[in-house]
Amino acid sequence: MRIRLDSPGMDFFTTQDVLEAASAGTPDDPVMVSARATIQTALEIMFDYKFSQLPVESDGRISGAVSFRSISRVLKSFDDTGISEQTVGIAVEDPTFVEPDRDIYDLFRTLAEDDYVLVGSPENLEGIMTRYDVFFFLEDQVRPFLLIGDIETALRQLFADAFEDVDYQIKETFTDRGDHNGSYDPPERLDQFNYWEYQTFIAANWDTLGEFFNADKSFVVGMIEDLQRIRHALFHFREGAENVDQDLIELTHKQVLEARQRAQQAG
Repeated sequence: MRIRLDSPGMDFFTTQDVLEAASAGTPDDPVMVSARATIQTALEIMFDYKFSQLPVESDGRISGAVSFRSISRVLKSFDDTGISEQTVGIAVEDPTFVEPDRDIYDLFRTLAEDDYVLVGSPENLEGIMTRYDVFFFLEDQVRPFLLIGDIETALRQLFADAFEDVDYQIKETFTDRGDHNGSYDPPERLDQFNYWEYQTFIAANWDTLGEFFNADKSFVVGMIEDLQRIRHALFHFREGAENVDQDLIELTHKQVLEARQRAQQAG
């Protein structure tokens, strides 16, 4: 998996990344149809595999593709009895070919106009990447970031709801450490918290906060500590979203949001 912001030596997601994610559970070799096959045959293949597009092979190379859209255009000109007699070649459209290492962000404009692109070349097709493949892929990649942001917001809301004067409680929790460690700058507000401070605040104020969680103190603090490591790996691009413990992110999200709801109801 390759990711980059604008740093030298790091890449964005590629068409190959999307193709690998989208093709899980499908045949290794691209499914295609001969240009000499009938439109009905193409439709049967598309329905069998739940594809909206299908590459068309002619003389050992890809001559184009057919889609429900291109077939529909052709069928307007024929009555129903003519479907089985018309060959795929009459419905072929000319899609864009892209290399497997192509940056998917470069293809946004193309995919805004076309439903799909073919990955590879006419002589060596690797697969089809659709607009929806990209959407679902990016959703999977972005979801951990969104959940982690949601968890941090929920923790701050939980603390604010649990204490009548949360700013005072912050001082009570962290001022002593700041007095004994000149290099430590204690937070004064919830939006200044880092993950160590989330953990410390929960542990130091468990008598109040514990009633809102369905777990003991060591589990909750350990959960936030593990989330810190995941966040660090994600936000510093040391891991792709598919390589982190997404179950832990989901579990933490559920635990923290439920605790926040209980605190809101109690208030």
